[in-house]
Amino acid sequence: MDELTRFLLDMVYLLLIAGGCSIIFSKLRMPAITGYLAAGLILGPTMLREVSVQESTIFLLSNLGIVLLMFYIGMELNFKRLRKTGPFIFAAMTIQMVLMVIIGYLSGLAIGLDHVASIFLGAIISGTSTAVVVAVLKDRKLLDPEVAETVIIFTVLEDIGQVFILTLAAPLLVGDTPALGSTVLMVVGIVVFFGLSIIIGSALVPRALEAISRKFPSEVLIIVAIGMCFAMALLS
Repeated sequence: MDELTRFLLDMVYLLLIAGGCSIIFSKLRMPAITGYLAAGLILGPTMLREVSVQESTIFLLSNLGIVLLMFYIGMELNFKRLRKTGPFIFAAMTIQMVLMVIIGYLSGLAIGLDHVASIFLGAIISGTSTAVVVAVLKDRKLLDPEVAETVIIFTVLEDIGQVFILTLAAPLLVGDTPALGSTVLMVVGIVVFFGLSIIIGSALVPRALEAISRKFPSEVLIIVAIGMCFAMALLS
């Protein structure tokens, strides 16, 4: 089977089974995201081996999905509200993540894991999946826009915090200790990148997209916007 045929077959499996599972779970008055998780279990290597989707296809689609999800969240954020609630959200997120890392670490030791594995267990459970939160909020319409935005900001900051923790903990896997210089450089890089992203995203991008929307068809605007999205993902 050639590569294109295999990719198309993977897409058929993914979309039809994911769609079918989401319909079933929606009929059961459960979030559609639950159906997607069930589809992942069905298509995984432990159940239907004969229709298992290639790992490379899953990897590609999952990364594209994350990039587009972050792009969507960024478009929905209100920077004025973020300036007001940001410090409180950051403080709450920091306290929550520290507590969860400690709980995860102690739980890991209690079940017999070594120190390194316990640290990673704490890092893994310290955050909340932004993708799941966004999907549930959109599907169930449980929260008003202001509260939903606050929750999304919280989970995005958790994602950033998890990247920071896992980056610090990664050297422990090979028996090293995190170097102070590389840690400081990473923190500075994250701060600079986000600072420049906010400046460019709030000052330059809206003007450029507005100019394009006035002079060109809507599909050109969509293409340019998605191109900017992938460019920022590449830079990060």
